[in-house]
Amino acid sequence: MSSVVSLPGSENPDRMPFMADPVKRPAHYTKGSIEVIDFIDQTVAGYADPQMAYYLGNILKYCARAPHKGNMQQDLEKAEFYLRRAINRAATLSRPVTPVDSGDKS
Repeated sequence: MSSVVSLPGSENPDRMPFMADPVKRPAHYTKGSIEVIDFIDQTVAGYADPQMAYYLGNILKYCARAPHKGNMQQDLEKAEFYLRRAINRAATLSRPVTPVDSGDKS
């Protein structure tokens, strides 16, 4: 069953309502004036590390849908899971690389 969700934006220049679709436009991702996937795409586009982009995309996804999906605590815990992974990844990426000892003592 589809429901109408009003989403003004570039994909719909006439500002006609979009039909919610459980695969392409789930109602819990189409609240407000921008679709969550568009926001995620724009936000993670600048990340050189694809793993970090993946973690941050999931954080945004779970935070955005938390109040709309039916189990806010679970979605926020999922966001926290990915946030912890992102923090650990950031720590790994910011560590200086130690050169391998070649054994040359000159």
